[in-house]
Amino acid sequence: MLQNLKRTDHLILLVGTNPLPNYVAAKLLLNENGRLHLLYSADTAEIAERLEILLGQEATRTRVDESDAGDIAEKMTRLVQNIGSGSIGLHYTGGTKVMAVHAHRAFLGAMKQHHFDQKPVCSYLDARSYKMKFDPQPGYSGFDEKVLQAEKVDLETVLALHDIPLTKSSLNTTSHLHKTSRVLANLHTNPNTAGQWRTWCDNELKPKTWHLLGSKKSQERKLAAVTLNLPTEDDLQVAVESILTELGLPMNHVLSLSAPQIAQVFGKPRRFCRWLDGIWLENYVFDEISAIAEQAGLNDVAMSLDTIRDENRPDFEFDVGVMKGYQLFGLSCSTTLDKKRPKSKLFEAYIRVKQLGGDEARVGLVCPQHGLKKKLEKELPESVQGKVRIFDSAHLENLRAELQDWFEHAK
Repeated sequence: MLQNLKRTDHLILLVGTNPLPNYVAAKLLLNENGRLHLLYSADTAEIAERLEILLGQEATRTRVDESDAGDIAEKMTRLVQNIGSGSIGLHYTGGTKVMAVHAHRAFLGAMKQHHFDQKPVCSYLDARSYKMKFDPQPGYSGFDEKVLQAEKVDLETVLALHDIPLTKSSLNTTSHLHKTSRVLANLHTNPNTAGQWRTWCDNELKPKTWHLLGSKKSQERKLAAVTLNLPTEDDLQVAVESILTELGLPMNHVLSLSAPQIAQVFGKPRRFCRWLDGIWLENYVFDEISAIAEQAGLNDVAMSLDTIRDENRPDFEFDVGVMKGYQLFGLSCSTTLDKKRPKSKLFEAYIRVKQLGGDEARVGLVCPQHGLKKKLEKELPESVQGKVRIFDSAHLENLRAELQDWFEHAK
């Protein structure tokens, strides 16, 4: 097996812009009490430092010019010479192509020149097969090993590897009004009832509350004084009754946001208002994923990934994050009826999730528009196809099974 055959006393990593593969490789390939060696460029110096911290492992760090073959060869040779003894591995998933080629060549040359007792071990992490692949060497053939579930990485670690600071409400694992979320999901399988709920949100909920959803105490006091007229359409009564029942409120079509039951469940009325407008879908998706987490081999599930705004960092925000081993699944949830908005949300999520999770990452969009999956799939470029999954109104009722299929068979 992997850990018995190919762990080494010294592991050299080429540090690239995505630190996740290097983190996984260090966890899987370095012997206990072994020594880590990081080869990095000027652009990846901070990433090398974060890797060292998050691995809890003091490393030797060697800076190279990633475009200069001579510099890479010279410093790799010197690094191997300084190691002196023990088994040595080179993991070359990270770094530029030029860096990988010349570091690999120099490593093998240095190992041969200095006559180490143990054969060199060269490996890379294949994003398409989720396998750790080992190069053939004199005396044995190359081989590979499936490692997707061999190292379980949580969402917080993925974000820390990228030095992404989060808001206090990020990585939430508490959903609200579970039964009502399901009721609303069922209503949104029908375009007519979905439209009725959106009309109520746009004509009643938003005009009365949206200008008061800030965090200032004065706004919170004004929001608590708001009274909402709940929907009166016959098809929506199942949702109205479910909301009032789960909150423990009397059956009434007038709802005061000052009701203590709202504060008990949501903490603040503004959170309840946002839930009514669409966060219920995020909660529903989270609940459905949580129900299959163990069966689908998921090791972390959380909602509301939201970063602190910083002009020096990109904004990483998506609604539900899932980790399966070291593979990141990021889902964007939207109840919009705007025909153009889902496509932009999908590509926004695709860019963010890929930056965080690399080539292994997968992206999902949950949006209860009729026929959305077929429409968007026609517009996806070939490079994106297979890396995203779209769940529209036809998938909501059996979303749990649809999600499980995705998690188990994502390529």
